[in-house]
Order: sequence, then C-alpha cells, then structure tokens
Amino acid sequence: MCLTANILLMSTTKKSMNKTVGVLAVIIIILLGGIVTLYSQPSTTEQTVVTQTVTQTAAAAAGGDAASSGPLPIPDTLIIDENHYPFTSVNQLLGIMMMPWPNVMLFTHYQTLVVTDLTEQFDNNNIIYKPSLATSWDITNQQKYTFHLREGVTFHNGDAFNAYQVWAWMYGHYWMGGNETNFMYGLDLFDMSNVEYGPATVQTLTDGGIANPNAASKAIMENSDWPIHVVDEYTIEMNLKNPFNQDIFLAMLVGHQGMIYDAQYVFDHGGYGHAYDPNPYFDTNPIPGTGPYTITDLEVDAYIKFSQYDGYWGKDLTKAEINDNPAIDPGHVKNVVINIQGSDLARYTDLTTGDAHMAAILAENFKLVQNNPQYEYASLKEHSRVIKLGMNTQIYPTDNVDVRRAIVRAIDYEAILDRAFFGEGSLFFGPQTPSFGKWYNPGNTPIYERNIDEALAYLETAGYPNGEGLPTFTYWIPPGNQFEIVISQIIQANLLDIGINVEISTKLESGYWEIWCSYQCQIDNGVDKFPHLLVGTGYAPDYIGVPNFWSQFVSKYSTVGNIALYSNPVVDDAVALFSTTADEDTIMAALIKAEQQLYDDAPYAWLAAPSLLMSDGSYAWNKDLIDRVYFDPNYIGVTQVPIFNTVIFDEEDW
Repeated sequence: MCLTANILLMSTTKKSMNKTVGVLAVIIIILLGGIVTLYSQPSTTEQTVVTQTVTQTAAAAAGGDAASSGPLPIPDTLIIDENHYPFTSVNQLLGIMMMPWPNVMLFTHYQTLVVTDLTEQFDNNNIIYKPSLATSWDITNQQKYTFHLREGVTFHNGDAFNAYQVWAWMYGHYWMGGNETNFMYGLDLFDMSNVEYGPATVQTLTDGGIANPNAASKAIMENSDWPIHVVDEYTIEMNLKNPFNQDIFLAMLVGHQGMIYDAQYVFDHGGYGHAYDPNPYFDTNPIPGTGPYTITDLEVDAYIKFSQYDGYWGKDLTKAEINDNPAIDPGHVKNVVINIQGSDLARYTDLTTGDAHMAAILAENFKLVQNNPQYEYASLKEHSRVIKLGMNTQIYPTDNVDVRRAIVRAIDYEAILDRAFFGEGSLFFGPQTPSFGKWYNPGNTPIYERNIDEALAYLETAGYPNGEGLPTFTYWIPPGNQFEIVISQIIQANLLDIGINVEISTKLESGYWEIWCSYQCQIDNGVDKFPHLLVGTGYAPDYIGVPNFWSQFVSKYSTVGNIALYSNPVVDDAVALFSTTADEDTIMAALIKAEQQLYDDAPYAWLAAPSLLMSDGSYAWNKDLIDRVYFDPNYIGVTQVPIFNTVIFDEEDW
C-alpha cells in the first residue's frame, strides 16, 4: 500500500559480517505469510504476503498537506548518501556468507534468474515471480527445475552469459561453502554424492574455459549424473534431492545467493579462493554482472560509482514492459554515486541542501524528516527486523539452561521497545516474526515477560541464589548503533536486579563481525571467542522464504546468525524437514514441538521486531524530485540502499 505518492518500497538497516566466515547482517523484516502453493508459469503464479509496505510523506505522517514547489529537474548524476560501506567488500563471492551487505549491486550491477514483481509485492502484497535472466522455467514435482535462459546477454566486460556460466556460478557456491551439501542457505537440497568438484576439476575448467568451453569443460558441465547440469547453451537443469516447496526455491534465487556473476572472469583472475575465504582480488575489482549499471570506480569506505551499461540487454524496454517488471528497468540517469557518509547530521544536511538526492536518516535527525512536508520516507506497516539477545550456550555459566531462563525473565522488553525504537514495533517469540502469518508461532508459545520473582527462582535452581557465585558477564556491541547502546544499558540494569553484573564492551566492527560464520565453523574456531551475551544487531531475510530464520538462528545447519551457538535435535530435525518434504502439515507439526523446545532452552531473548525501516530511521528523499522507487524484495535482508535503477523522477512523463 502506498500513501500519497506512487512510491512502492521498503528499507532498513542490516549489519553484516566479516571474512573468517564472518557475516550476517542487520536489518529487517517481514516475510511471507506462508509457503503457499505452486506455480510453474512465471507470469501468473501468486503468493499471498501478510506484510504491507507503506510509503509516507512527512506531511501525511503529521496529518497535514505537503507543500510542493513543482517537479525538480532530473539530475545528471543521482547522489545517494548511505551510512555503510558494504561489509566486508563488494566481493560477490561472499554470497555464501550472506554478504556483501548492504549489497548495492542487487538488480543494478548483478541480476538474478527470476525476480519478483515489485509492484505486486509492495503495492498489493502478492509475490509473483517474473523473468529476468531466465525467460521461463519448468517445474516437475517440485523437484526438477529447468531454466530457459535469455539469449544475447553479455556481462559488463563482454563475456557471454549462458548456461555454462550459470553452472559455474552455482558450483561456485558449493566450492565456497566447503563442498558441504547445505551450501544453499544452510539447507541440504542437492545430492552431491556423484559430484567431484575439487582442485583437479577446477583446473580442467580453468584450462578449458567457462563461457566458451572446450570439450573437456563441457563434459564436466553437461554431466547429467550431477544434480545441476547444462542441457544446452541456454538451458540448465537443477535436480533437488527431495520435493521442496517451489515458492521457497524460487525465493532463494532472488536472495543473497541469487546474484549471477561472470564465472569466466573469476577463473581468469585467480579463481574462487578457499572455502569461506574468497579471492581478495574481487574485494576492489568487482566481478562483472549483466545489470543495467556497472561499477566504474570505488574507494573503500568512501564511495561507489556506477554508470549505465551501454550493452545492457534491456536498454530498449518500453514503458509498459518496465512497469510490468520494474526490477529489470534500464535506469533513468546516466550515473549514480553512493557516498558513504558516517555522520547522520552530514547525511541530513546533504539531503536538505540537495547535495544528496536520497539519504539514510537515523534517530538523531529522523524526526526532522518526519516533520518536514517536503520529504518522503519509506516505512513498513508490519514489523521490521528481528532484534535478539543471544546467550552463548557453550560456555560457563550461560551453558546452564536455568541461568538463561532467569535472564529471559529479567529483561524489560516493553522498555526496550519504547526507548530503543520509539514504541514502533511489537514484541514476539522467535525465530519468526508475526509477519510470517500462519508460520509465526504455530504453537502459540507465550512471549517472554519480565518477572523478577521467576528469574530469581531459576537462579536459585541453577545454584546461584540472588546471583551469588556468578562471574561478570561479557556483553559485546558494535560501534555506531544508538539503539544497541540503549538496549545494552537496559539489559545491564535489568540483570543487576537479579544479581548478575554485566560488562559492556564496544568492539570495532572488524572484531565484532569476524567471529560470525557457520554454526560448525564457530564451534571449530573456539566457542570462547563469543561473549556471554551478544545482541544480533538485527536480521532481515536472506531470501523471502519461511525456513530462513529457523535454519540460520537456531540450528546446526546455520551458515551465519546462530550467535547463541545453539543446537538441539528436536529443533534440528524440524529444520531438516524443510529440505526433505513439501508437506506443510508435517513441517508445521514439527515446528510446534521445536518452538516449545526453544522456549524451554532459552538460547535467545527475543527483544523486539521494530517497524521503522532502519529500526530507528529510514531512507528519505525530496518528493518533488522522486516519484517512485523500490527497495530490496528481500525486505532489506540483502540491501537497504534503494534499487536505484527503479527510481522514477517526478518530472518524467511516466
């Protein structure tokens, strides 16, 4: 739903990870209202979404009429002030770790096989998948997916796009994931028992080529004994181990691991690198994509510059075709500059002076935007990202379940929602937020509430009456997030009420994020590298599918985000069902048991689900300049930066 202007979008903040398999992200939001049913035709299948997106003008928010000076001239270069340089670089090989974030290259520099109809998704709350680099696809028994690819497409350096490139891109995820079968977002989807994708295979492909392969390379890529194989130059087949809900599988292809890069360029410039440790050459030398814009220059932590790609396959799309599928829009300005500006005051000043056309405005200055009728900002009707306190279940004394049960009952959740997020959001029991519709809290598990008497009783059961005998707990926060400072201070005071002392440490972003990786990686690297208490700065979907939060937050299958280092057979078995059956009733029954197990084990205190796009702020722009813009269809789980090729200016006859 849109208010006042025809602007359809979403946004928020996401903090992400670092190298050592570091990753994660921060941000946001809402998910689909269900695994709904099926479709094989890209132009007709729909999926109902519970979440509604709202775009407001400041005047509408204040209940007044917006003043207007008339349309402003279209700039030669669109300037966007962003508060984060992508964590940890623009290296797209980091996709296995849900990085980079914010990925400013989504739909702009890189494209995906399929896209969602952004208008339907954000205006009518339906998810409809439409063609992008795949022109159509066939789905057989929710297990075999055959994609027919767009012909005549080139990457930004002129390399051909074809099925061989898509094959090498998919097996690139497998390589970067350590040749583990759960390389797709932590779910065990493919039978890789016949696959031999080691150094010898990679050398054969290096010698034989990807984009224009010789016979030896073709023999590998066309091997139908492998679950993903090339059928012909513009057809690729993906065979899943078990039937798997097709809505979820297609959603995966729009998320972090869905952006297709030029695999030939990767092989020509030193290859992938090692598992969870990608070739650093691509940190500052972006791998070519097929999108309407290409990165022309960058300075780490300063700016990223884009220019329209003259060879873009969709450059002659008609207005009707663009309106039908906005994600493939060729763009409306020649150049785009994303300035990395750490000061919120500086970003607000740039917005008011016109030095920036769009800007991320946070708590410090967001009220100024809300109260100024000249600006519009993106907002969500439903909840945004998940804010959770992870308790290290592997080290003393938070390995004691009764200690954790005491902590979750000592926290004042209402105070956190009111003071950190201006009361904008809701309280919930995770891992899903209420935006998941029927998939949220299927067993009606109660949320945790502050109850000092119960908290003290659990501490006594644990052997620490009134907290006596407990050490000081370590609590880490990253720099720069005001709401995390507020949360940490509330929790510190709350735990002191039951005799637990907490020491808050602000870690440099490199130190904070470098410990994040897969569940097994975190165990292998040393569980004592994590503090007792750690707030996930927020998390939005890596892809718009129900399994995402379950697999990432609370299971041994997590590729990033399980900051409690938590695993339980009841929960792990429930998560595994997502990969082994498409039967919703079976999955739902298992999730009800898993949710009760989570409640009893208390690995997390589920703090809040804020509704502001960036939790305590949003993206804003002058309403006389910009008429329409879209944001990440993954509800900011991939990027909070506006999808700038979709910007429609007020002056345009659109």
